[in-house]
Amino acid sequence: PRRWLMLALAPLVSPALFVAPAAPATAAPGDDSATAEEQDEDALLSDVIESTNRRYVTAKAAVTKSTKAQAKLNVEIKDAEARRDKLIPEVEAIAEEQYLTGDISAVSFLLGARSSNDFLDKAVSLEEINKLHDDKLRELNSTIDTIAKKKAALDAEVKAQKQNTALVKKQRDAAEEALKLVGGDGLTDGFVVA
Repeated sequence: PRRWLMLALAPLVSPALFVAPAAPATAAPGDDSATAEEQDEDALLSDVIESTNRRYVTAKAAVTKSTKAQAKLNVEIKDAEARRDKLIPEVEAIAEEQYLTGDISAVSFLLGARSSNDFLDKAVSLEEINKLHDDKLRELNSTIDTIAKKKAALDAEVKAQKQNTALVKKQRDAAEEALKLVGGDGLTDGFVVA
């Protein structure tokens, strides 16, 4: 049955195959038939808008990262300043004690020993006291250095944020300009949500 149907329809279909390619191609009115040049311009404009958008997003992310880094640095600076403020009275007390007693009291402390074992014990305790005082002073100096470094890092972050904010504005302006090239003012009334 199928073979019979194919044989019956073959004479009807074959003339249609030969006649159809001879008809000219036509386009309905209102069809957009863009030329290769127009398509290239659209692709170029699309690339410009896309790259501008990428740079804008990157700059915006850098501003956000800088803001977070500034907040973290501010917390670290406050912690270091609190540690410094706690250490300053201790170091001042050590300095005052050292000023009032001086090296003579250390010598008299050692000379007041009743035996060689007592002298050794006093020397060891004097060494421990000096080490404790030295550690406090070293900790204070380290804290002051940390504060200075954190403040310098904070200043650098503020500067970077200002540069990135300027870059965000520049990229937004470039995106608005690119939209104007394709009639974006008419589409968006001049506003670009960024």
